[in-house]
Amino acid sequence: MAIVVEILNAAGTKVAQLGERECGCSTRRVINAEWMVTLSYPVPPADAGDDKSIYFLQGYKIRLLDTADSTTRTFIISKPVSERKESGAIIKTVSGDHASIVEFNSRVMTACKRGVTPSTVLAYLLGFTTGYTSGTVEPTAKMDIRYLGWETIQSAIQKVLVATGAEMDVTSAGAVSLYTRLGSDNGVCVLVGKNIDAIKNTLYFNKIVNKVYGVGGGQPVLTIAGARHVVGSITGGVITVLGNKVVPENDSWNTYKVKFQTGAQTGNSFTINDCAHGTTSDSITLASTPSPAVVAGDKFSITDSGGVEVNFIRAGASIATTGTIEGVFTDSKYTNATNLVECPALDGTYDGSGLCEKWTQEGGGTVLAAETNPAYVQYGTKSQKVTGSANAQGLSQILGVTSGNYYSCSAWVYIASGTVKFQI
Repeated sequence: MAIVVEILNAAGTKVAQLGERECGCSTRRVINAEWMVTLSYPVPPADAGDDKSIYFLQGYKIRLLDTADSTTRTFIISKPVSERKESGAIIKTVSGDHASIVEFNSRVMTACKRGVTPSTVLAYLLGFTTGYTSGTVEPTAKMDIRYLGWETIQSAIQKVLVATGAEMDVTSAGAVSLYTRLGSDNGVCVLVGKNIDAIKNTLYFNKIVNKVYGVGGGQPVLTIAGARHVVGSITGGVITVLGNKVVPENDSWNTYKVKFQTGAQTGNSFTINDCAHGTTSDSITLASTPSPAVVAGDKFSITDSGGVEVNFIRAGASIATTGTIEGVFTDSKYTNATNLVECPALDGTYDGSGLCEKWTQEGGGTVLAAETNPAYVQYGTKSQKVTGSANAQGLSQILGVTSGNYYSCSAWVYIASGTVKFQI
């Protein structure tokens, strides 16, 4: 195999040819990055032959011809440099970028001027590709990009991502989309420049509630379903919610109820037949059309089938895909403290009578059971339920203490009815 080096003028006409003994030539290509040529040409003395370096002009082209199969590669000269050796010989070093890359840069710079929308730039870039189309583009603000040499479509789109603070996703059908929060539909939030392995969450708090369940999309990716939500619009029995932080996943609220807190239907509840999580607005389909009519701006909450407002709902599809993680929070103020209470969260093994291990039943007639309803569980996955009808009925645990030490004791008690005594 032999390579012939040809020099073309700006019009593409061949003006000179270099043999392999006249110069040194090398190419360098990085996939999805640069593709360039470097030509080293010793300038011959005045009486030793033609000086072909007069054709090494910026804008001229270097064409490499492979004599084995007649294939060519064309590069546009961008940087000719002269160097004089100690012997007095002059070496011309010429650099060039692949012509297709230079052409691409020129077209993009012409078509995508400063102050254009991300969707305009993405659609134009993908126009150079085969099999790829522009999908969802969430960033809408106009952007400015400094054109410092886009080598490929991929690096061009990367500059759009940096300029917009977005993340890119490509479907199997070839739709390229830009998202401000990639992964939110799966219950996670991927930030710009981060990935799952690199994300670290720093929490600043003065109170911790560890009974939190993810509910799917949104940023933050958690919504308090018991909050008051606002009707954006309603057609028949289909409510378009003002925002997309109500419905965690498609069908997740089915069989629950919408309870209106304001408007003509204040205090009335309607069973949910269907619901869907949307990119900008969620939708809820009621089993019947409210009459008198519900209007935009009316507020509602979500209740269970019995009418009790819910504070959260488990994201079933997300949990099925990614699983769940349970952790333990330790207050740094008590790093060196020892908890003398055994099975303090009351989430251990329960015996046949419904009593949690390590605890003793107090008083007769008490009905004990393991409570697994998350609404009544402060830590872990279950707690001790106590139903008593007289004083001193409940449960206890005897602890060993030592004189001269400080001790503190606290308890979380959910009172369904009646009164409770916490005694040390």
